[in-house]
Amino acid sequence: MSTKLLMATYADITAEAEDAFREWRVDVQLPSLRAAPGVSSASWLESKDGQPRFLLLCQLEDESVAQSTPVRDALDWGLWTRALRGWHRRTYRPIFAMGSADVEGAYVLTVRADVEPEAEVAFNEWYNTTHLPEVLECPGFVAAARYECIEGEPQFLSVYQLDRPDALETPEMDKVYGFGPLTPHIRGEHGRIYGRRTGEVEV
Repeated sequence: MSTKLLMATYADITAEAEDAFREWRVDVQLPSLRAAPGVSSASWLESKDGQPRFLLLCQLEDESVAQSTPVRDALDWGLWTRALRGWHRRTYRPIFAMGSADVEGAYVLTVRADVEPEAEVAFNEWYNTTHLPEVLECPGFVAAARYECIEGEPQFLSVYQLDRPDALETPEMDKVYGFGPLTPHIRGEHGRIYGRRTGEVEV
């Protein structure tokens, strides 16, 4: 499992600013992030359906990188502040993974969840030993990693690498979808599939 931290930024931009925003992140932001010391990778993705529309994933060598001047400058919304309809950024430490760490699918499913404190141990055990193995048997799922937030909520983040955009719509996924016996202890959750765009993937 990768020991790198993951910074996830979700954002929505006004429709009229989207094209210019895409150009800026390819030409300005991503090169700056990828050149920043301690940043291992950075890529923007866009949702298959629904909001938040945009997702920026950055792998960091350690927690201090998130607060470094190069990273903070690259993440400054600057001229896009007035075009933002909302954004959310958190940094997560890795806690579990299954599948090849080197696999990068064409699509990513992110699932964020908060769990009642008294159910955390049971939640993690169920997720790692039961849920992930079942999910990775479903068509389209090729690898997965779990993270815990170091700075607030949502507490847990799961990132699944997918090789098809309809991975949530198969009969196999219907059987294992959701939080199973831990559902009564989930305080909030959000899942979304995002696709990678040419030119914005870390190589």
